[in-house]
Amino acid sequence: MTRTLTADVCVVEAGSGGFGAACAAARLGGSVIVLEAATGVGGTSTWAGVKNWEPVAGGTGLCAELLRANEPGSQTDVPAET
Repeated sequence: MTRTLTADVCVVEAGSGGFGAACAAARLGGSVIVLEAATGVGGTSTWAGVKNWEPVAGGTGLCAELLRANEPGSQTDVPAET
């Protein structure tokens, strides 16, 4: 079965660079498609167990937004901080 997807931006691979690019494009209002061959995102850093951010009280930025977006009852479309 062939399926056609349309978006403003297509990011191939969801390592730290690709994931960041996809998030930036979405924050700027673009529709984004991310293609990833692996079973998860984050690239080799993730598979090696590298932690770039720990959720702590007062955490801000993209990592905090993603954490809040995954909390039970949260909206899936979390607006960027101003």
